[in-house]
Amino acid sequence: MRVLIVNDTTAGHHFGCTGTSMALKMEIESLGFELSTFAALDCAALDYLPITSVEFFDEDILANFLAHNYKLCALIQANDIVVINGQGSLHEVEREALAFLYIVYVAKTVFCKNVQIINHSVYPHDTSGVEDSDIISLYKKIYAVADFVAIREPLSAAFMRRIGLEVHDSFDCLPLYIKRYYQSNLCNTQNDLIVVAGVAALFNLNISTAGTQAGASVERGLMQMVKVLQLKMMEGYTVRFLYSDGSPTKEEQQMLYFLKSYMGKSFAVIHAQTIDGWLKTIEKADLLISGGFHHCIAAACLGTSFIALNSNIPNMAGLMKALWHPRPLIYSDLHLENKLRKAISKSAICTNSAHMLDKLCTRAQNNFAMLRKLSRF
Repeated sequence: MRVLIVNDTTAGHHFGCTGTSMALKMEIESLGFELSTFAALDCAALDYLPITSVEFFDEDILANFLAHNYKLCALIQANDIVVINGQGSLHEVEREALAFLYIVYVAKTVFCKNVQIINHSVYPHDTSGVEDSDIISLYKKIYAVADFVAIREPLSAAFMRRIGLEVHDSFDCLPLYIKRYYQSNLCNTQNDLIVVAGVAALFNLNISTAGTQAGASVERGLMQMVKVLQLKMMEGYTVRFLYSDGSPTKEEQQMLYFLKSYMGKSFAVIHAQTIDGWLKTIEKADLLISGGFHHCIAAACLGTSFIALNSNIPNMAGLMKALWHPRPLIYSDLHLENKLRKAISKSAICTNSAHMLDKLCTRAQNNFAMLRKLSRF
């Protein structure tokens, strides 16, 4: 049988996404499927997508989509199973989310394929609220036609069940890459290194680039964070920003600009050029401070103490619940400085990271539950 993965993030995203997609592809191939992929960058280039929930079921839009997206439609036709790698992108009615939802609709209703949505969080309103709306109605209709849905964190899964959908609990696939392909360097910890990394999409306010201004509440939080980091540097700690050289996100670039503007010349950057270099930096750190989903997963798997910061959607809170870790600190919190200081003083390296890694890998395998059943036929 043949499987098409839609939204392959091996290239074009930061290294956490790289590891996730690499593991996802390797797991599916290990089940004996013939694999094809449709890259994240190709998803972004799709033409004639509906731009509102009202347009979603318009026959003229469907005809135009089929006529102008030949590469994707040919791949769907040529494969037996279509797997959407949701990768945390299914929220609101942004273009990326609408693209994935529309591909599910087209693959199922036009091409009659087995369609699965895995490895993801989903928040139609960017919150965990379940109030009725056209957006939630659209999500319910599309998810209802999928043959299998695997959600990677418990808050998102609970939300989907509250609106009447059947979903399966799973986890992100990054731990599978770490367990099977990363060579650990446990004796290489640098006890005075604090790494800042993984900025959340909260920064889509277009802050921290030359000539732009942060929102007032976010800027206050960032300045409080700077004060704490400067204090730790005065205490003898080395503070570094972890940057994905291959495909840095816009948010990484914005956050780096902001920190370099206020931290001074002693603040430097670690340029990760490979996924293993990215993981090695997280593993050797004494502490990671991050608003990045995959950065925090890597820290938990590698035994690095970490403090989570909030995202623009509840997925970070869901991840912390999945990891049995304190809730994320909030950038807009007026008392962020004090809370961050307390969190740093209480942080401790996980003493049983191997056990955590095994548990997360077991849950990540739930993404492939239906594929395992289908592979037997």
